[in-house]
Amino acid sequence: MTVMERALDAQEMLQLWEAGRNRHPLDRAVQVLSASSPSTHAPGLPSVDALQRLSVGARDARLLEVHRSTFGDRLDGRASCPACAESLEVSLTCSTLLAAGDTSEDDRDTAHLVVVEAGYRVTFRLPDSRDLAAIATLAEVSEARALLLQRCVTEVARPGDADPGAPPEAVVLAVAARMAEADPHAELLLDLECPACDTSWQAPLDVTLFLWARISGQARRLLLEVDAIARVYGWREAEILALSPARRATYLELAVG
Repeated sequence: MTVMERALDAQEMLQLWEAGRNRHPLDRAVQVLSASSPSTHAPGLPSVDALQRLSVGARDARLLEVHRSTFGDRLDGRASCPACAESLEVSLTCSTLLAAGDTSEDDRDTAHLVVVEAGYRVTFRLPDSRDLAAIATLAEVSEARALLLQRCVTEVARPGDADPGAPPEAVVLAVAARMAEADPHAELLLDLECPACDTSWQAPLDVTLFLWARISGQARRLLLEVDAIARVYGWREAEILALSPARRATYLELAVG
């Protein structure tokens, strides 16, 4: 069942910002999805544990939906050229990124994917937030990849061999390729070109960090608005946040002159 993410309101953004300021980005991602689901604990809708078990791509696709419903479809940012350090503006849309692949990975059976390569049959599931948390502190890429495979691979079989052992590199690469194919939003790469030196490169988009930056920035703006309006009218924070954005903006304009 696909759950459409709704827009975060002012009170929810402040609560998320306050609760997540000192949390790991992986925790923030689950917090945002939990807050944006119509009702996290309603029958048939995802629990917090279920959100943690979403594949990385399915999670990030839903975070893009949160951005689109809360802040709009457009994503604006900046990047630095790796060749000449020129700063360039980057603008794209959530719709374009979501259209890059199927966004309903959580609706399919991604817990029993199979790759047959070099005589091996490997059964595995897609990585999720729990797996990323397990490898987050590992400095070596090879160590992180090994642990990720260990966590995600559920069976390694080879006809006629009761103990097939660890699969060779060709099989590992085939599993990694199948993971990327089955979870297209797990690694979003942007094709960029520097207008100053014509260098082309790909830059990864961290959806969690991007969305959190928007939530954090909006939370700080809301606090400034509450402060300015409360000083003039004496209203409580909850009363000010309950105003519609248009009415709050008008009162802010009146308050600051």
